[in-house]
Amino acid sequence: MAAILHDRLGYRDAALVPAAFAEDLAMDRALELVDGLAAFARAQGRRFGVKLTNTLVVANERGRLPGAQAYLSGAPLHVLAATLLAELDARLPGRLALAGRPGGDVPVSFSAGVERGNAAEVVALGLSPVTVCSDLLKPGGYGRLSGMLRRLADEMRAAGCADLPAWRARAAAVARDAGHASAAAAYAAHLATAPGAAPYAAGAVRKPLKRSGRPLELFDCTSCHLCVTVCPNDAMIRLARPDGLEDRLTRRWQYLCLADLCNDCGNCATFCPDEGAPHRVKPRLHLAGREAAAADSDYRIARAGGVWTADGARADDLVASLLRDLPLPAEETQTEEPQTEEAP
Repeated sequence: MAAILHDRLGYRDAALVPAAFAEDLAMDRALELVDGLAAFARAQGRRFGVKLTNTLVVANERGRLPGAQAYLSGAPLHVLAATLLAELDARLPGRLALAGRPGGDVPVSFSAGVERGNAAEVVALGLSPVTVCSDLLKPGGYGRLSGMLRRLADEMRAAGCADLPAWRARAAAVARDAGHASAAAAYAAHLATAPGAAPYAAGAVRKPLKRSGRPLELFDCTSCHLCVTVCPNDAMIRLARPDGLEDRLTRRWQYLCLADLCNDCGNCATFCPDEGAPHRVKPRLHLAGREAAAADSDYRIARAGGVWTADGARADDLVASLLRDLPLPAEETQTEEPQTEEAP
């Protein structure tokens, strides 16, 4: 583990936590569980599958997050998980339902650093489902999925593969021709080479974020739009400045937080070039009837007669003006409690 993470990939500041491994599932016991649970599933007319992988526990030495431990994902986890996949395939010969394993009865799902540069290769291994997380938290958000799918389609088309079974069969054949036991083994071997590991190394992944050096304000920020695209909950929105407010709002786009959708993950704060957290500093909109925190940026909003209103601690008129084009469906505000009939 340390040889891959620290020596091959260069994440030397990601200190491993030995206690976490002591409490975790050991390989030999894991193999026993796979055999036993797969047999039990077959007896019930079901299938038992394996998922690779959870995040990797490391020491929280940066102090940016609370607690003594942090959880590593993304690029370094991809190399570790692919290496583990090849090891499992070797220790469970013919059992995993992977490319080139028609008799495999244990499907494997994969979630570890999948992105545009490797999605086609991961799908070719026969993993199912392949899920994406860390890459969608980067600028572009869910829109990054389209690039992955386009590259997969382009690679399949170039190889003359009309469907996924053909794509997986090709990967297995190429691996065998190169002397590897499986497509999973070939992929792990590729990641063990300098060219294969290069895209996942710390030097390639860790790029400094742009900073403006100015504090984030309620209105008129840098207007980079990053908080909107990196929010996994679609809680951050941007609204155009209404005509007539040019003397009060200098920027065309203003940013607000739909507080009922926000889970305070802080991803917007990571990428914001201004100093501050958009989900905390920008106007936080709470639908009427839900409790709002007592902060200057909190507003209870409601719609009556097709007009939005905002009740907050400051700048209510500006927020209400921005809400004019708020693309959020809402029911007309009720003036009376709904009546219900009593059961006879």
